[in-house]
Amino acid sequence: MRISFIGYTFQYKLSAALKIVPRAKPKNQSTVASVYWREGKSVTEANVYWIATALLSLLYLTSALLYLSKGRQIRQLIGALGYPGYLVQVLIIVKLLAVAAILLPMSVALSNLAYAGMFYHLLLAILAHLGVRDVKAALPAAFGLALLAGSFLTQNAARELSSPYGAISVETKGLAR
Repeated sequence: MRISFIGYTFQYKLSAALKIVPRAKPKNQSTVASVYWREGKSVTEANVYWIATALLSLLYLTSALLYLSKGRQIRQLIGALGYPGYLVQVLIIVKLLAVAAILLPMSVALSNLAYAGMFYHLLLAILAHLGVRDVKAALPAAFGLALLAGSFLTQNAARELSSPYGAISVETKGLAR
């Protein structure tokens, strides 16, 4: 069964697999829409990328602003986890740079480095909170880790330059994209 909607043909087979196939590109298409028109790129994956990346960036920017505005309290909280207080200033800078590296199309290697740094930061934050038996405080970092995975695994669907590490293709029930 085929359904056409906004320039894409959705193929639905009885095996409950969904494949999105782009149709011929219209001549009057805007440049914003052309981002999703590249061959082999899924609109759904691109939407997942932008939503996950926006939420992850919001999480990191909010925490950096919180670190700036409530520095003394954050230093005490980080000290209770067993880390030195000077780490707050370093985290502010690193969080802002990581968001910039992911959102700005500077370099694939730099964005992959930012993804790796964010992964270790979030993983260590979860482990630090669990180490002091504060499960509720680990939930934002776990949510951030889930957003990071969604952003990293779908980054090639929405970017001009593809990452060799984010090139995980998903095959569902024998249908390749």
